[in-house]
Amino acid sequence: MRLTIVRHGETPDNKKRICQGQLPGRLTIKGWMQAGKVAKRLKDSHFDVVYSSDLRRAVQTAKRILRYHKKVPVYYVPALRERTFGEFEGKRWKDISVEWEEEKKKRGDPGWIPEGGESRNESEKRFLRFFKKMEKEHFGQNILWVTHGGGVRAVLKILEDRTGKDHSTGKPPNTSVTILEIDEDKQHHVHLVNCVKHL
Repeated sequence: MRLTIVRHGETPDNKKRICQGQLPGRLTIKGWMQAGKVAKRLKDSHFDVVYSSDLRRAVQTAKRILRYHKKVPVYYVPALRERTFGEFEGKRWKDISVEWEEEKKKRGDPGWIPEGGESRNESEKRFLRFFKKMEKEHFGQNILWVTHGGGVRAVLKILEDRTGKDHSTGKPPNTSVTILEIDEDKQHHVHLVNCVKHL
């Protein structure tokens, strides 16, 4: 299975360093331009099926890509959403980081998460379940995911757990492209991680 993963284009909250989590978001003018550029980059790629997060910023990015793949089936799924940060969504990251640390100290719980939020481990397990479903249903096919930064990091973590190799390169940029080859013999190959040569 060849899996291509694209992070959505820039949003106003990305620019303002605001925690979006599972807020829908929308693309900025720059975000639409980024989506157009990654769409052109992938226009000659063959995809058997496309899966996208159902959050608006990912849907807008996916639809721009799909202009070149009109006959490819597409599914908009909650499984590919960003990690949810509950009551912290909509707040600036610089404020969240302080509040989060204060709450963890006050409660004496280093693993505390905000009301309605997901832990990183819970989020990674959600992506792992969907990843395994893809392996079972689409092995040998070319798959495109349009998702979020957390989704890209989660899949790289899955590969790290399977191969013992750390492929992470920091926060995935908007419309970055990651391409993985998932082999039956577990000799997985990472072709690209967070590539933005199209921008």
